[in-house]
Amino acid sequence: MQRIRYTRTAEGKSLAYAVIGAGPPVVRGGYNTTDLEAEWNTPSEPAMFDAISEHHSLLRFDPIGFGRSDRALEEFSFDTLAENLKLAADAAGFERFALYSESGGVLSALRFAVKYPERVSRLAIVGGYAEGRGRRNPELKSDVMQSLVTEGWTAQEISFVSAMMLSYFPEGPLEAIHDMARNMINASSRETMLKVRAAIHDVSLLPLLPQVRCPTLIIHARHDTVHPLSEAQKLAAGIPGAELMVLETANHIPIPGNAVWGEYQSTLLGFLGERERSPAQGVTRPAFP
Repeated sequence: MQRIRYTRTAEGKSLAYAVIGAGPPVVRGGYNTTDLEAEWNTPSEPAMFDAISEHHSLLRFDPIGFGRSDRALEEFSFDTLAENLKLAADAAGFERFALYSESGGVLSALRFAVKYPERVSRLAIVGGYAEGRGRRNPELKSDVMQSLVTEGWTAQEISFVSAMMLSYFPEGPLEAIHDMARNMINASSRETMLKVRAAIHDVSLLPLLPQVRCPTLIIHARHDTVHPLSEAQKLAAGIPGAELMVLETANHIPIPGNAVWGEYQSTLLGFLGERERSPAQGVTRPAFP
């Protein structure tokens, strides 16, 4: 069973986190809008958590403004999200760990890896992107996703958010899409989500990419139409020594029921469980002290 714990920011806001499993530590940098309890009780969500926790201690957390954490959020920034990640890792006692991020989670996870290189042994990026849709397409004066949030961020209007999620997961399964839509609506307010969408629209990671120092694996869907493969190629080209694995799917992130789920799961688990090499001694040592 999942047990949710709390720590506090310097401003006194409560941040929720949970650790499952035992073994070398892994931290999940989610896609910003998370809810520890809702994810845990959604049929499609815990599959990867369970797989990782078989051999690792897995830390998940809700950033301030989302899920089980304090919902009051005056300003939204990816630097603050990176500090939320640090706060959760400190509370869990994770000194050095593997970090994996999904979709927009890369925007804070990569910042953390650059700012605290001594704490990240390896970085996995799933469905990530180097530049927001507005930055790579300047002709886009507005974000269609923002319009869907504005019109339909309520449980009674879930079809709007389900339509947004369908653009990310065109291969379904449909029930999983509806579950994700419900979880997102319940995880934050409309106002907070609009702040997230505005920040994502014009973001750029390009200046930070050369500063990443840990082994990095980028996993991306070949037919992703929201954040195309070219975005993953930018990440792989910009991060020194990074590797790119392309999955034959249109789903932004593989989910159970997707044809590539098994391949995705084994690749991610294999990477997170790899050992790192000590340059000074030329020998391998556990990736996690």
